[in-house]
Amino acid sequence: MNNHDGEISTLGMVIGSRQRLFREGLAAMFRSAGFLHAWEVDTPEVVWSVQQRNADILLLDMEARTEETLDMARLIDGQRSHCRTLLLDDRVRPAHLCAALGVAAKGYWTKEDPFSELSRAVRQIAAGRLSFCPAARHLLAMTPQGPRFRPRENTPGTAAGLTRRELEVLALLSEGLTVKQCAERLRLAASTVDNHKVRLMRKLNVHKVVDLVRLAVREGLVGT
Repeated sequence: MNNHDGEISTLGMVIGSRQRLFREGLAAMFRSAGFLHAWEVDTPEVVWSVQQRNADILLLDMEARTEETLDMARLIDGQRSHCRTLLLDDRVRPAHLCAALGVAAKGYWTKEDPFSELSRAVRQIAAGRLSFCPAARHLLAMTPQGPRFRPRENTPGTAAGLTRRELEVLALLSEGLTVKQCAERLRLAASTVDNHKVRLMRKLNVHKVVDLVRLAVREGLVGT
């Protein structure tokens, strides 16, 4: 967080989650750590809070509403704000990790990781570095262009081999949206979305939308 003299003062972090008890507890733990200000907000208030607080870090809980969470990260990234996003998942989900890279998240950790490691990750991200939990690092290849998703197994029938855009289309189709509605949501032509749909169904070796829904639930792209 910058003060009026241009010097760096205590960091400011917004914690976004629909689970009030979780976000309040996590904010209290970070405040106790003593190196940042932490504000906890409901997910729909995230973008407003980041802007009003001039936050340095946004910690977003990847809950059942995965697409909503990713939308928030896209909005923050699209504003070209100095705020850096860290996504917190229940466990490492390859599809979520791939999507995190797609929305330019600077970190991806899970609720299974200890707070001491999460606290260190926040410091790393605030210093301009990337930070991924150990289980996620096994699925990444570091390149001159940044981290790239590298699934353990490139086998058919899993979402790991899909592109970021294909993952987005898969998630939206699985929520019951039509191709036209997906196109409106993603600001793409309907024909483009339809092409993504055809390719992802071929990659996943499925022929019915109901099978897409089952796979999306299994991969953690949509809630049950």
